[in-house]
Amino acid sequence: HQDALVRLGGAEAAALQSSEELSKLQTENDALVEELDSIAKAFDESQEQNAKLLKTVELKEEAATRLMQDRLRHDRSTSLLTAELEALRERTAAAERLVERDAEHKAALEKELRTARDTASKQEEAQRHAAASLDRAQAQALEASREAQQASAALQAEA
Repeated sequence: HQDALVRLGGAEAAALQSSEELSKLQTENDALVEELDSIAKAFDESQEQNAKLLKTVELKEEAATRLMQDRLRHDRSTSLLTAELEALRERTAAAERLVERDAEHKAALEKELRTARDTASKQEEAQRHAAASLDRAQAQALEASREAQQASAALQAEA
């Protein structure tokens, strides 16, 4: 019977030790479950944060793409405007050359007009002198004709 009591004491001690170990393992298990819950929560939070970051990256990439497209459109517009400006400069230069040629032509025509007016003025003056000379010559011829008639009448009277 003593043997059974010793075995019973050993079994009780083993049961107590197993109960303590079970309690200790249960506490460890609870701590591990709590830590696992904490890790799972942190994982879920990091997944949420990753999703937000991915959305932010996506939005930034879209914005960068739009900016690049805007830049390309701007560059094309700038190129077109530069080409148009160059064409306008060429047309302006051609127009200025035409204006310059027209001014030279106008100056030449004005010079010819002044020369023609001077020539006409000189011809008018010559015509006036010629007309005055003709008038004097006609008056002298008329006077000479009268004198001739008078001389003829005087000769006829003497005769």
